[in-house]
Amino acid sequence: MTTVNCRLLVLLLLILVKNAVALSSSITTERWMVENAQPLVVVDNDSPMSPPQQTLIREGVCRLNQVITPEDCQVLRNRILEFTQQQQQSPRNEDRRYIPQTRCRFSEPVAVPLNQRTDVLLPVEDAVVGRLLQTLIQRLGPILQDAADALLLVPNDDKKKNDTPLQLVEAGALISEYGATDQTLHADFRRDIPNRKDKTLPPRLVTFLYLQDAPSCEYGPTIFLPGTNTVQGHQSFLEQTTQNLDQTSVISSRSACLNKGDVVMYDASVLHFGSANQVPNNVRVVFYFGLSRYEPEAANNDTTSSSSSLMTIEPILVQNNKEGTSKFVHPTLIGMNE
Repeated sequence: MTTVNCRLLVLLLLILVKNAVALSSSITTERWMVENAQPLVVVDNDSPMSPPQQTLIREGVCRLNQVITPEDCQVLRNRILEFTQQQQQSPRNEDRRYIPQTRCRFSEPVAVPLNQRTDVLLPVEDAVVGRLLQTLIQRLGPILQDAADALLLVPNDDKKKNDTPLQLVEAGALISEYGATDQTLHADFRRDIPNRKDKTLPPRLVTFLYLQDAPSCEYGPTIFLPGTNTVQGHQSFLEQTTQNLDQTSVISSRSACLNKGDVVMYDASVLHFGSANQVPNNVRVVFYFGLSRYEPEAANNDTTSSSSSLMTIEPILVQNNKEGTSKFVHPTLIGMNE
């Protein structure tokens, strides 16, 4: 090999090393969190030492296994994909019923396309959707009720608990297709922005139900940062993230690598993001619903429903029974009352 060729080879190697270093240094904070995430710990619902509501209150996120049977999950998953296909072929928006301060749908779904992702607002009057909602609230209601007493406080009074009933404010499905990239770290509700006047949903508790297995981070699970559902967590962490946060100082991330039928309950303020779906032919479908405190004054002051084309109806509330179970109640929800 000539001297010139040797020099060219050395130069090529230096360029390759430089590019590799540049690539490694440009990794996003979200990708670093995925690659260093530990599995979200399973909480035993029967354990007297650390019941799920204590974990949910303390960390802002909690995992329970085998809440819904795989068979029921498959039925719901098929129904959701059917809704999505219908929306792609012939979208409809004829049902004008509306509950202020919510994203609830009744007889028709609404698909919101994102980058290789879709957020599908599901019709709660559908029998399949309604029955699953009722089953989930029956099994998780006491946990969510206790967590709400601690996390969903009266506005402007951090010490007073709110005795108003819980309200369903959203029910839908998050669909992630192969090729979807990491979302940006975010909170569904920002606690560091007081007195928000926009149309975002109120503080709430969200439940994810996985409708297929997500055995590893390649399958696009949600990544959570436990304990970040506070004003201090939002102010310090989100501001630092936008300023090239030192990744080694990041609070421990947890991956929701769940199996079909497992659930994650979380405070909508806890920081999280959907990770990249890197498995060919993998379509990740997660069913979700959100609960908030019903605030009549906020609902009455909502101006979104001022359009004459919308028909404002009563809220969907959670009713707690003497037997210690819960159920959704609403006069028009045929599917949920079956």
